Amino acid sequence: MEIHQIDRYLYPAGDEALRWFTLDRLMVPHSPVDRLAGRLPDGLRDALVAPDARVKRWHITDAGAPTDIPKDAAPDQVARVIRAFCALREVVDSERSPFDQISSHSIDRRRWVVALDYAQQPRHQLMAVLFDGHPTPEAVLKIRPSGTGGAALVNEREALERASQLPEVVRASVPRLLGWSCNERNAALLASWVGGRSVYADVYATLLPRFFVHGHFRAAIDWLIDFQDASRTRAKLDLDDEQRVATECATGRPEIEEICANAVRRIRKSVPPRTLRLVASHGDFWPRNVMLDGHASMAGIVDWERFSPRSSPFDDLFHFPATYGLAYRWYGLQNDEESWARTFLRRNHVSRAVRRFLARYCLRRGLHPLLLLPLLQLHLIKRHHDAQQRAETTDRDETVWMQGLRVLSRAGDTLFSG
Repeated sequence: MEIHQIDRYLYPAGDEALRWFTLDRLMVPHSPVDRLAGRLPDGLRDALVAPDARVKRWHITDAGAPTDIPKDAAPDQVARVIRAFCALREVVDSERSPFDQISSHSIDRRRWVVALDYAQQPRHQLMAVLFDGHPTPEAVLKIRPSGTGGAALVNEREALERASQLPEVVRASVPRLLGWSCNERNAALLASWVGGRSVYADVYATLLPRFFVHGHFRAAIDWLIDFQDASRTRAKLDLDDEQRVATECATGRPEIEEICANAVRRIRKSVPPRTLRLVASHGDFWPRNVMLDGHASMAGIVDWERFSPRSSPFDDLFHFPATYGLAYRWYGLQNDEESWARTFLRRNHVSRAVRRFLARYCLRRGLHPLLLLPLLQLHLIKRHHDAQQRAETTDRDETVWMQGLRVLSRAGDTLFSG
């Protein structure tokens, strides 16, 4: 079987619809040249784009043996491609396939685009976009090793099951669970395809992203308020537990301990109790997982692996603007600390959108804007703790969240102060 690879995406050779879908919908063009080159034949396109984005050709037998590989393929890359191909074939052809739980005649199991893990940040996950007879995908199949990643897919399955019981205004934006299977090797989750384009891709695919920033934030806050209203519980945020986690992170760092103590003190004193009621949390509410139909209409929210049925209402609230600023295509950016400053401190089109995003939330929740800073500080300390636990950085004391905490805590003027 001949397989083509562009960047980290694999698809069967000879299917022009799959090639175009990969270039136009899955890959994020990081320059106007990349975007224009996607419309050219492979030979011309390869002459214009970076080597990593050129088409690579593989020949693999049904048993998973490579008979022809790209000349420049490193051994670890060969292993990743073969492992992905074999995992997909095993799940698709298994006697206990997730397809068995649906009327699967509409899904062509031989028409797929596979997204490999990022080499630098392996999650041990394989994602395949599955098609019927049309150019539009029908479903998404996620596969993880049962031992190392199965729990994340179990969590996502619970999230999709719970979402199916929510009001239509929220339910329509969440993928439908179509099938599930798990054995000693792999866990596999089959969910409906969510159309639209991710906010992350939207930022990079447009020549002038600043004109779409406000639409991105308006769609995000409208969805988040509806989601929290539909999933709010009677339980309240345990500030003692929040302070315990934050204190653990700050041990040995007096300046962080002081920030934590002051933040919790202000929250206890002034935050209305009703705003501290626990809600369901997506857990990874960032631009790549927010899908828009156009530039301002919500199409759906994907990737629910970090879902929690009872969480702080501020986890998703702060995660979106923070990660939007970190992912945004700033010009002349020096480092992540400057990204934090541009997003929250300096006056520009992104910080104005963040201000309106947070002001809308405060208005709906009866929360004074000046209380957002201590809540955000506490959130960043928790995110730092989570990053340490997940080993998301080689320096356990220096994460992007700790950088943000420093920037915001030493600033005399922020968008929260007026």
